Amino acid sequence: ELKKSSIYKKFRRETEVLRKLGSGSHPQIERINTFGTFRNPDNPSEHIAYWERNYIQGDNLKDYLDKNGDFVPVEEVIRLATQISSALAYCHEDAYCFLMNPQEDNLPDGCLVGDMVDDEEKRKELIDKYKVIHNDIHLKNILRRTDGNFLLIDFGMAIEGKDNPTPGRIHGGAAITRAPELWSDDSKTKPNEQTD
Repeated sequence: ELKKSSIYKKFRRETEVLRKLGSGSHPQIERINTFGTFRNPDNPSEHIAYWERNYIQGDNLKDYLDKNGDFVPVEEVIRLATQISSALAYCHEDAYCFLMNPQEDNLPDGCLVGDMVDDEEKRKELIDKYKVIHNDIHLKNILRRTDGNFLLIDFGMAIEGKDNPTPGRIHGGAAITRAPELWSDDSKTKPNEQTD
């Protein structure tokens, strides 16, 4: 059954991460509108999971570089670095503003979702609770839209908050794309090793 499969569980995890991150509407993070399952009309015993997102016209960064002979203007490199850094900063730190629950998180009266928390200790606690580590940054997970802006996609390996990640999420991607927080001496593949 679809809902018991590991692929569907990964799909649901990624969906939930994107839905959470979407509440802050960061322009450089893909957002989904709806998701669900339906029966395959050609095989009614088979269910298909789907999500709906806005159409994104463009190429992943690898294809874009291949088309341009691995050369892009300096201004574009700066725009890429600025926009993807902003997306990662939102995931790692700023998302808490949109994910926190003032009652559950014992925040002062009048503190609303979307507000920055002034108390530095409380702020660090909330960041730690709500952060999302993408954990799989590489050329195919960055889209260059035809308008010249960049978009961070594919949160299937993401790790949320204080979760103890499963070995599959720690070691599932190539070591070179793994979040630095997850590198360790006992990794079978060292972070500086190139893998395909």
